[in-house]
Amino acid sequence: MGIPRVVSEDKREQLARYCMGQNAAKTANELVAFVVTPHKWKGRAEMNAATIRGAFEGREDATSKRALKYYEKLIPFVYNNDRFGIFGFGRKILSHVLGFNKPMVREVSKADVRVCLHKSSSLAAMTFMTAMRAEGYDTCPMEGFDSKRAKALLGLHKDAEITMIVSCGKRADDGIYSERHRVANDEVIISH
Repeated sequence: MGIPRVVSEDKREQLARYCMGQNAAKTANELVAFVVTPHKWKGRAEMNAATIRGAFEGREDATSKRALKYYEKLIPFVYNNDRFGIFGFGRKILSHVLGFNKPMVREVSKADVRVCLHKSSSLAAMTFMTAMRAEGYDTCPMEGFDSKRAKALLGLHKDAEITMIVSCGKRADDGIYSERHRVANDEVIISH
């Protein structure tokens, strides 16, 4: 994942145009893009595996074996994709067959991995926005933008994808259109 921070006035104005001229983008002190970088999976997997190996050095218990297996075997197996998604199709079949006998992760195709990356990026954005609020700043997540132009402006790798662009700063008095509203809890929370 990457997080380009746009602070220069000219780039911020350009990116605001690519955000379809949304007020939140036009009036922001800064714009931050949350970006997934699937092409970096191998280096990140190796880094995570090395960290886990160090954390469990000298241990041979079930927890350490499971953690090492996850980072050294499962992650490379799921994230290694070809251009056409053939590996993912094979993994789908394998997970379906293995799932007859035990619980199994079913989201293993190239498209599934893409969704997973964007979910992780969204969680990072949510944490960032909460931290900004705790420091007295306001944010607004935006999904409506010209992704091709924004990627070019930010100089992103061809395989990178922008999850969202977040405006940051102190809110303007006229920046809030209405009071907050929420869907009723009983419509979205299902207790079992």
